[in-house]
Amino acid sequence: MATVSYNGATIQPYTIAATGTYDISAFGAAGGLSKGGVEPSGSGAQIGGIFSFTQGQILDIIVGGTGGNSTAGSGAGGGGGFSAVFLDNNGMPGTALLFAGGGGGASYTSAGGNATVLVAGTGLGGTGSTSPGGAGGAGALGSGGDAVAYPGGGRLLLQAA
Repeated sequence: MATVSYNGATIQPYTIAATGTYDISAFGAAGGLSKGGVEPSGSGAQIGGIFSFTQGQILDIIVGGTGGNSTAGSGAGGGGGFSAVFLDNNGMPGTALLFAGGGGGASYTSAGGNATVLVAGTGLGGTGSTSPGGAGGAGALGSGGDAVAYPGGGRLLLQAA
């Protein structure tokens, strides 16, 4: 099993070592927290699928980072980053396989929204908190609301099925 974690890089290429079927799970990152607040940030989405690859195929992987925590009095946290897997197309992301949206940031008095999972491997980012607004999480299609969630930083798991 290979685990790909957030490292600040935009795209992390992964070369398939052996032809076969692989079980891939993507986890969006959680939103950030408000300084001094007690409200939770939104959780990133979790989504997975089973895919067939041939040896030497390259996947382009994006792993989202956890939203920044507020350093100002009652400021709100930042939104979590999305995680995604694409088939490589000559060094650039090609066909999208999976998207897991990031969670929304919390404010001093309001929780961040959880990311939403949609059909066909796409996800919406979580909404920011409502008062005073935290940043929404990054998503494949914009902002969303509550649904299936995974707490913590973004990551991606890839293993032979």
